[in-house]
Amino acid sequence: MMNIKPNWLLNKWWFSWSDRSLIFIITLASILAFIPQVRQVRAENLQDYSIANTFVKSEKDITLLENNKPIDRQINNKEVHTYQVKVNTGEYLNIVIEQKNVDFEVILLGEDGKNIIKIDDYEAPESESMVMIADKSGVYNIQVRSLENSGYYQIKIKDWRSATELDKKIVQATIFYAEAEELKIQSSLTAQETAIKKYEQALPLFREIGDQRKQAAIFNNIATIYKNLGNTQRALELYNQALSIIRDVGNKIEQATLLHNLAIVYHNLGENQKALELYNQALPLWQSAGKLSAEANTLLGIGRIYNILGDRPKTLDYYNKALQLSRTINDKKNEASILSNIGGIYWELGANNIIIKL
Repeated sequence: MMNIKPNWLLNKWWFSWSDRSLIFIITLASILAFIPQVRQVRAENLQDYSIANTFVKSEKDITLLENNKPIDRQINNKEVHTYQVKVNTGEYLNIVIEQKNVDFEVILLGEDGKNIIKIDDYEAPESESMVMIADKSGVYNIQVRSLENSGYYQIKIKDWRSATELDKKIVQATIFYAEAEELKIQSSLTAQETAIKKYEQALPLFREIGDQRKQAAIFNNIATIYKNLGNTQRALELYNQALSIIRDVGNKIEQATLLHNLAIVYHNLGENQKALELYNQALPLWQSAGKLSAEANTLLGIGRIYNILGDRPKTLDYYNKALQLSRTINDKKNEASILSNIGGIYWELGANNIIIKL
């Protein structure tokens, strides 16, 4: 493991080992940044427009999901667990998956194997909820897919009954929300604008249902779109609306997410002290929740603020903390970004001011 640290004594050589070390940092950052791109290209070449080909099926194949019988399981990175349930026409089903240190998506498939709906709700960081009303009797499959790492989860049927009018609104709101999530990750302006419309269609339904956490998630997601489109003032308003809800009903992860997002907006507005204050509020929440990747990103944000404020020692301190966390979770992309930032700082200070020990 590399240990990066200041060495203010090696400043007499025009091209010392420390100069070569800086070149090594920049080269390593470039290599690490290239690795995910190579993997992505290879995956795209191998898959025939089917996401399932990038995942590994569980050796246990299909597990029957029964009412009042929760199932606890371990899931490995990129592994797929498939569950089966037989539902009659007009029945409402609410399946909840409680996650423990793992991020996953949940996909509902019909008897023909086609996707009905996909749920990957980052704003519900400790659980995913899959709801449906069967339009015809049959066997439906539910797939749980680990996206980034290994961990544990529990899957259970929370509600199973003949659909009520309220259930129909829950399902419709969930469909609007899931469609918005799919559109949000697309880069075109049309997709972003359509995502906002879908969120706005879901919002009054979630209000009627009384789901405040989903309302906050919608404000957060629309705010992020506006932030990315350059409308920082509108983003600021919506983030604050979301935060006012989450402080009453949300958990630490949801609060930390909003505080981090608000910090980014204030940074973009040039209000760096306010951004620093918000980052520092988010940091202990990430730490107590054990979210190392998010903690690393917040540490990196704090480092960038100190860099703007001209405090190089604190900048490097927070960059190195973020670097160690990224290595702990094997996040090569973030590691490359942080190494690049560290290299830039040492370049400003003079390449002969550092050494790297392997």
